[in-house]
Amino acid sequence: MVPGEVVNNENPEDVFERVVIWQPWSYPVPVDVLVEGMSDVDRGFIMAVYRLAQNLYGQIPMRKNGEAAFTHPTNVAMYLKRARCQPYVIAAGLLHDFIEERVDLEKAAIRSEIAARIKAEVTSRINARIRAELTASMNSFDVRDIAGADSTDRVETARRQVRVDLATQTRAAIAQLDASILLNDEIGELVKQEMGRVSLSDLENAIRGDFGREINRITDRTGFPRHVAARVVETVWLLTRHKSDLYYRSISGIFINSDLTIRVAAALVKLADRMHNIQTIDNYESSEKLYQCFKNLFILNNSQQLLATRSESMDWRMSYSLDKMFKKSGKALFEALHNLAHTADSSQKVFKVVSYLALALRKYIHEQDGLARVNQECACPGAPVHAIFDGIVIKYDHRLHGEMDAFLQQQDRELGYMRATFGTLGLSDDDLREAVAYKDAMALLEVVGMLVYRKDFMILDFQCSALCRRGQMCTRRAAGPENSGSEQD
Repeated sequence: MVPGEVVNNENPEDVFERVVIWQPWSYPVPVDVLVEGMSDVDRGFIMAVYRLAQNLYGQIPMRKNGEAAFTHPTNVAMYLKRARCQPYVIAAGLLHDFIEERVDLEKAAIRSEIAARIKAEVTSRINARIRAELTASMNSFDVRDIAGADSTDRVETARRQVRVDLATQTRAAIAQLDASILLNDEIGELVKQEMGRVSLSDLENAIRGDFGREINRITDRTGFPRHVAARVVETVWLLTRHKSDLYYRSISGIFINSDLTIRVAAALVKLADRMHNIQTIDNYESSEKLYQCFKNLFILNNSQQLLATRSESMDWRMSYSLDKMFKKSGKALFEALHNLAHTADSSQKVFKVVSYLALALRKYIHEQDGLARVNQECACPGAPVHAIFDGIVIKYDHRLHGEMDAFLQQQDRELGYMRATFGTLGLSDDDLREAVAYKDAMALLEVVGMLVYRKDFMILDFQCSALCRRGQMCTRRAAGPENSGSEQD
């Protein structure tokens, strides 16, 4: 090729669109942006769905980064529109958390009602006991001794003073009781017991039914096709995580669903959902950020499988949107991991060991044509430095499945390797753990790059199917009615 020769005449804006990482809005995306270019019927349906979601999210606290809660579903919908998804998929994006959020609001209302009733009962019982004890204590005094004389007037004055003292001490005791940690603990335990008797399944089913009826009413008002609106309901139901489910189970349900149209629609929404979550990763604690990235990797890997097995029965429009959403979500994850992997600078004590790890990874990739053993842990003292990158997927897969003992054991083994290999650098265990976190970010970064740009690359034994290395264990339900607080989407 002659230097300076133009390879083709493609529009530079089209070139940029292929590589650009869509950026989120920091406030709710206006509905006009979402309905631009739609038909009147589609526009009316999306606007009604938008209002439905907006009303719900107005009751939800702001996100940790200070953004309105409604910012999230509108960004999800915007990404789906940019991926040229059909209107019903965009509607599902606006409503993907609707049922879960309604359940949480109802649970909070029930808990508040129970707590108020129990507190009133407990404090009333204890207040009566306090008054009885103080009254008995006051009655034990001889009023004439307090008055210092036998005069009737002086005795009556003393009795009035005793009643004043009784009221004052009672109020003080009750005020102290209200602030008592023991009282709060007692009420909290009683509330927990009563909440345990609340049927979350019945609550979820009732809200699911209400949701379906509300979509039908919107359909009747707007003239949107009822059979297409049914896909919105089915997609949102599929995306809704039951409070007793492990996170892994909720995602598995998407990619093993028997209806291809609903499976692809739910996958599209989940890719957009996790894309926005990872772009606002500062909403998570520092210790959680890598795990959140791994969740995205899991969804990307299953989406890659869905793309690889698409058949003629898949709508070409859905196929285009899935491919576009997969790439954009993958690039957003790459950007997040790139940031996590490159925050060390030369002023930090871990910079030297991070440099050694980065060099080892480069050597590994050039020699092995990429990470070769993401599902096999091989690092032990005396092994080459690149061995520390092996097993990166299996490590976080343990956590995804709730196998915390195995996850922590692998962390301990990696720390032991780092101590043995880099002991001469005089770093503390905390420094070495920080270096391991950088290592994990670098390794996941490479895996994401291979997923996005190598169509033949897929992580085996890491899909939602009966061929999962755990058999059907991955789809088991978590124990206990209150398990939902253990995992955040």
